[in-house]
Amino acid sequence: MLESFSGNGDLPVFDPGKDWITLGKDQSRAELNQAFAYVQQRAIEDNLSMSFEGNQSRPYPVMSGLCALHPETEEILAARIRTVFNALQKIVATYRTDRNLQHFLDIPKPLNRWIKEDELPPNKRIDLCRFDLMGRNLAQLKIIEFNANAPGGIVYAGMINRYWRQAPWSAELIESWGGAPSVFEREDWVADWLLQLAEARGMEAIESIALLHPAGGNILELPHLKRRLEAYGLRAAMLSPEQLFEDADSSFRLGYLKYGVQRAIQDIGQWDRFCRSVVEGRLVIPSSLSGRWIGDNKLCIAVMSDPRFAYLFDDAERAAIHALVPLSRKLGDGVSRADLLNNKDDFVIKHPYGTRGASVHVGRDYDSATWTDLIMQTSSSGYVVQRYVDSECEVEGETCFRDLVVTIASGEIAGYGSRVSRVRKVNIAQEGRKMAVLSSRRAMR
Repeated sequence: MLESFSGNGDLPVFDPGKDWITLGKDQSRAELNQAFAYVQQRAIEDNLSMSFEGNQSRPYPVMSGLCALHPETEEILAARIRTVFNALQKIVATYRTDRNLQHFLDIPKPLNRWIKEDELPPNKRIDLCRFDLMGRNLAQLKIIEFNANAPGGIVYAGMINRYWRQAPWSAELIESWGGAPSVFEREDWVADWLLQLAEARGMEAIESIALLHPAGGNILELPHLKRRLEAYGLRAAMLSPEQLFEDADSSFRLGYLKYGVQRAIQDIGQWDRFCRSVVEGRLVIPSSLSGRWIGDNKLCIAVMSDPRFAYLFDDAERAAIHALVPLSRKLGDGVSRADLLNNKDDFVIKHPYGTRGASVHVGRDYDSATWTDLIMQTSSSGYVVQRYVDSECEVEGETCFRDLVVTIASGEIAGYGSRVSRVRKVNIAQEGRKMAVLSSRRAMR
């Protein structure tokens, strides 16, 4: 399947005839600007917001534009992504028995303790993740992160797509494009999916869901998700993992854990009852502990790229990895500091469990002296090293950067989105804005 598409590498990612990206400055696009005003108002009414440590928040940044994937690109990309996702599942499933993987991933001991105990077969997999990709066309498009630990923005992305489908002018435009709505555009898709996941784990007649988050930390979409679950007829409570067991009421058998790995390492000493409930199958959370803490380790992408681990994958997986994974290595174990110092503009380095772009360093953003200081720091040993993937585009005469994000739930693509920024790191927590990306696939009849 993958080989048959090898001649189509220069296909655009987004359909040029359906790529209405704007910075909102072009007054000749009055109808698009009017539609965007409607989208903005809906986002305000629904209180779409970013959240940060210390109970801080700000409005969620929405990009003034919408687009659709190129239909041929989407067909090729979907097949490749599913294959790479299967390869990622193999890393999770193999971790406990493969000493090479254990040494290479070097998962922090507080997490590794529970990963080793998380041995129930359904727990050894990733149920929910978000692949982030960059590149100017299909041939250049590469996965730069897997985001297997309760990825952010997946609820908002579906809502933003839905706003554009309902806005004046863009509703008719999108209808003329003919693509079917993505799964995550349905209002109740998360509730349906969580209940299906619980049922697959043997949990029936679920009446309540615990939305688990750090006290005073990032909650992002959880308040909105709580309202949707309650409208669905379920009881939903926002709690920290410790609070789950403070009351006599321990009726929660299904939870959604939104907790950054760095914060989890800090707080996990208080989680014994929570983690024990998960590994013993009394509490179901997406991706359990193993899937999220192994799969979210950014060194997994280096595992795929490093030829020393080729034995983990079959021929189809290796072909998809070759097509979609950029050269990636572990600093100090596969690539040296000298390599990075001599080729600053070619590389990006990342902390294995960094979030929101805070520990991502793009060589092109540094002068030589600052880059040298950064690379020579002892703390950078063990970082992920990736070849830089160019995602530059021009929007209304300005240089911008954009990515493609792909939400995957239970192994199936749930929807697409994009982040656009004037700087190379497009994270929403920094300067990025979320742009609607619609599927070009026709509805099944």
